Amino acid sequence: MKKISLLFALTIYALTGIFGQSPDQFKYQALLRSADGTIMANESVSVYLEILQGSATGTSVFNETHNLTTTEQGLININIGSVEDLSFISWGADNYFIKITVNGTEMGTSQLLSVPYALYAKEAGSTDGHYLGELFGGGIIFFIDETGEHGLIAGLHDLDDGSGAAWSNIVDVEIGEGAHGFYDGAPNTVAIIGQAGHTNSAAKMCDDYSNEGYDDWYLPTANELLLIRTNAMIIHSVLENDGDPNTFGLLAAFTHPYSFYWSSLEIGSDFVWWLNMDYDTGNSLTKADFARVRPVRKF
Repeated sequence: MKKISLLFALTIYALTGIFGQSPDQFKYQALLRSADGTIMANESVSVYLEILQGSATGTSVFNETHNLTTTEQGLININIGSVEDLSFISWGADNYFIKITVNGTEMGTSQLLSVPYALYAKEAGSTDGHYLGELFGGGIIFFIDETGEHGLIAGLHDLDDGSGAAWSNIVDVEIGEGAHGFYDGAPNTVAIIGQAGHTNSAAKMCDDYSNEGYDDWYLPTANELLLIRTNAMIIHSVLENDGDPNTFGLLAAFTHPYSFYWSSLEIGSDFVWWLNMDYDTGNSLTKADFARVRPVRKF
């Protein structure tokens, strides 16, 4: 009974830890805890994974077993598709769910909301079209329009020094309509930099940024940040697993300012909209507060 109780205490939130990765594999990460909340460090576990088609009780189209040891932090890291062939699944044909069993005890089933987009693009035979998570145009694609040829790119790392940056050196003075755009941060960025007395800001960091010859970066506005957050799992996994020490995923550290990201959306004379990458929530901070800075550009 102790063993079963321990396994049932594994956090179901681990089922959201699914990230896009290419080729023909994607990553699953989970934190294992005992019934009393103790991290299961350096323990041997057998993890059986199934991919179900259509629903949480649908037909099993894939399964594989991983025998591994948890890390000192109680984490398991699995590349799904590294044991059995995953390439035959038609990701665009249906909804898919992942079912996890640890040491013989079923832990739950969760929908693959972030289907491996790189695999989907590969399956579709797309050699010229773009896909979410593609390293392109000096950054990583986080949004694609209906044509498949245009969208939005996020920078490969934050531009602040690691502890955040102030939104602007100017406080208690409203820029006005020019910095009130919800859907396009480029005009907002121009308005922020053009404000009388401006010397430094999160927007200027983005405007000054250049990578691989691309220098048209700007500070994202509210809805652009939300699009980044929607695909944060893909972005984070690709940038943390690309083998490049100069690229970094989206920081989530549960504390301000480390997981708070600036938008370019001004709210009144001294408040600005930000997004917390941990919890998918937004609110306002004063312009003198510190938050993270991730540039974006269009293609």
